Amino acid sequence: MNKSQIVTLKEIVMVKDSVIYPIILEKLEGEIAIIKQSDFYMPHIHIGNHKQIQNLLSLELNVINDALRKSRIKIYEFEQADGGIKVRYRCRGHWHHVSFSPSMIRSNVLVIVCVLSRLDLSSGGIL
Repeated sequence: MNKSQIVTLKEIVMVKDSVIYPIILEKLEGEIAIIKQSDFYMPHIHIGNHKQIQNLLSLELNVINDALRKSRIKIYEFEQADGGIKVRYRCRGHWHHVSFSPSMIRSNVLVIVCVLSRLDLSSGGIL
């Protein structure tokens, strides 16, 4: 296999993040709508936290997309179904595909949101 055909772990992680981040942004937007309609005691705190996470994710997504362009990686297909996410992409002129299971997606989303919220789930406190 030619060296240009080999995809590095870093590149696979960039592909994964470029697919998962928009999903998180969409879920956060949905939660903001739910919070606005619900009877929270201090909804502005929850909404503010969600919006802060959205801003951080958007900035990071821009960095990832720039890195994908520099690595000559382009995502062509992205399918989200009950069986997870399937991605078809081109890296340096060669076609590749990768699948992510629902449990892997959920755990990644949880870790990303907790890190951006500065929450430590293991002790129930703040990082």
